[in-house]
Amino acid sequence: MDDGTTVAALTGRDDPAVRTALRAGSVVVSTPDAVWPDGKARLQVETYPFDGGESETTSIVVPAVAASLPGDMLVLPQALLDEMGAVAAPGGLVMPTSVVPTEAQAERATAALRMAGLQNQWLYVERGPADRSGLAVLVLAAAALVVALGATGIAVGLAAAESRADLATLAAVGAAPRMRRRVAGAQGAVVAVLGTMLGVVAGSVLGIVIVLMLRHEQQLPDLSWQLVVPWPELAALAVGIPVLATFAGFAFTRSRLPMVRRLGQ
Repeated sequence: MDDGTTVAALTGRDDPAVRTALRAGSVVVSTPDAVWPDGKARLQVETYPFDGGESETTSIVVPAVAASLPGDMLVLPQALLDEMGAVAAPGGLVMPTSVVPTEAQAERATAALRMAGLQNQWLYVERGPADRSGLAVLVLAAAALVVALGATGIAVGLAAAESRADLATLAAVGAAPRMRRRVAGAQGAVVAVLGTMLGVVAGSVLGIVIVLMLRHEQQLPDLSWQLVVPWPELAALAVGIPVLATFAGFAFTRSRLPMVRRLGQ
């Protein structure tokens, strides 16, 4: 139950469409699939009596609006609860802060809750994603660099072996000695660019899928799983590997080849 203010605190963003819908008596759902073509949602309300009797299920049709909410969140307006004769019971408190509380401040707040006599009190501070993976990302980037350069070197070596006779023929008809190096550098650039781009795209998509899967693994989303893309590392790999492969292909290739004999067919 909300008028739009609690949703902003839970999601970290103030959506005017959510506030307008809730204040107009519409429910807010997290997916457009829950909204029927008539602009309404079908809800089933199940009540459990305190005396241990059988539960009752009631179906209601209410106006609905889809918004970007985490998980399968459903937000009801106060007007709908009044119409149903239901009473909202507080299940927790959300307190937005302008700065992230320190550990000492969190401990003082926990002590204040305990002194207030609240039962089953539990304080959680959302601190956002912690950057503890700097070394791991660097190690993975170094491993990817070694593998990519090794694979590029093998591909360029095989291509050079295949074109050895052609390059010798070019040298025989007057091609500059640096032509072989230029060809090797171009081959390395093509292989490295294609391989790096495919690897970056495939790896990024896989990482996004894994993070989203872990976040929504349970019925309620685990907001501790946040999607943080290491843009500097990805940019370094996407640019550095092709540059190094091109330079290596140009620098470590001999300019002159021994003459070979080619027989016409």
